[in-house]
Amino acid sequence: MDTIRYDYQPNTLRFALAAAFCAGSAVLMAKFALDNDRGMIIDGLIRLDRGAATVFQWAVAGTFAVGLFIALAGLARSFGPAVQVVLDRHAISAPKSGFSRTVETVRYAEISGLRLTQIRSHRFLELRHPRGKFTIACSMLPSEYDFDTLVDTVRARCRVHAR
Repeated sequence: MDTIRYDYQPNTLRFALAAAFCAGSAVLMAKFALDNDRGMIIDGLIRLDRGAATVFQWAVAGTFAVGLFIALAGLARSFGPAVQVVLDRHAISAPKSGFSRTVETVRYAEISGLRLTQIRSHRFLELRHPRGKFTIACSMLPSEYDFDTLVDTVRARCRVHAR
């Protein structure tokens, strides 16, 4: 049982593209809100008068602005030093969340549950333990192969330490 280390940080290109998309969308929706002079019908079900349509457009612009802030935070984090996920003989050490630099260490014997989830094309490994849980995102590791290897290694080591 060797120690295995993986760099764990956001993908620069993905966050740059997300920031560009969110910035463009926020600007476009803000322009629509500023120039709005009519109502809106959403999906043939919801009718908004001119004022409500303008508020809706500002809300969408604000949502994209929040997305821009998150994307810029991820982009800035991607240029910093990588935090590492470390699997040693007795424990796994990983950031508590994707953007956290706080590393949490959990012994394999303490892990009460592993859950592999997928949301569209994004895969996550959730580890539950007595002090809570933490999640490892496939997109934050160097490759999908590394994620699959990490999942298999954690499962195997949890079985060994459960005996």
